[in-house]
Amino acid sequence: MKKPLLFAALTATVLLAACNGGGGYGYQNPPGYGTNCIPPTNTVLVYPSNNATGVPDNTMAVYVAVPTALTNPAGLDTNIIGPPSYGSQLTGGFTSVTYASIPTPNTVPGYSNPQYYKTTLTYSLTTASAFDVYWNNLNNACNSTTSASFIGSFTTQ
Repeated sequence: MKKPLLFAALTATVLLAACNGGGGYGYQNPPGYGTNCIPPTNTVLVYPSNNATGVPDNTMAVYVAVPTALTNPAGLDTNIIGPPSYGSQLTGGFTSVTYASIPTPNTVPGYSNPQYYKTTLTYSLTTASAFDVYWNNLNNACNSTTSASFIGSFTTQ
């Protein structure tokens, strides 16, 4: 009688643990899918601006704006996807910055009191290439094949 009860308890424990597959952020989806890859409403790619051309290839940071402060900015970042020769790179976690620290030209969001965040690249961009920027839950590789949210694109000089 004890073995079936022990088996049932273990099975219930495993099933309950499986229901929280989001990895510590309270999400109910596996890493890289669904709400793990969805930014706050009205997220804006500030620098490089969305559809910018001639962005310096020595750019080593991406800046975004959101309408309200992020509760865990260090746990969020971007996934930058370039041409096949470049591949993609996950940037570092977001850090809060002031608007004055953002390079120009940049985009000013169309809402009041935006919160600005910066994320740094690990390696340089390639010249004369197009890049797409996706919202990412740190180290989850959110991209176009994982239902991720595209937040902008730009082209280097």
